[in-house]
Amino acid sequence: MKHIFLFALFFCVAYGGIRKVNIVPSSYTHTPIKILDQRELAFSHINGVKFAELSDVAYEAKTHTLYGVSDKGILYCFDAKFGQTIERLVPLRAVKLTNKKAKRFKKWKRDSEGLALDDKGRLFISFEGKAKVAWFHKNSHSFARLIRKERIPR
Repeated sequence: MKHIFLFALFFCVAYGGIRKVNIVPSSYTHTPIKILDQRELAFSHINGVKFAELSDVAYEAKTHTLYGVSDKGILYCFDAKFGQTIERLVPLRAVKLTNKKAKRFKKWKRDSEGLALDDKGRLFISFEGKAKVAWFHKNSHSFARLIRKERIPR
């Protein structure tokens, strides 16, 4: 059992990163949706932060930046370029989401699920549990820090 674990650990370290995959079932032939490209993101950590449970992504074409958010309240940032396929996808950084005072959210308040960029390029993240939507920094030394909670209807 120990040898299997060591082999699996070596495989993950040696082959971690981004790989092309085909996860579409063979029965998936007659559909109006055309899959252009698929990638497996296999990192243990990015920037010293554990990579896990990616919930949503948003792409900013102007800066070629792909943002991702995890269930654990972590914001990931990738340098990305898309054409007919994924031409470039390089991890840049990962940061834990924080409040306005740069303090980590309590465990029960950091279940981030949704991610969106508005027409002004502002980054919004939504959370489960006590539902909320908030605006976060995406470009400065305050990356992943809360700017303001948005009011949402009941």
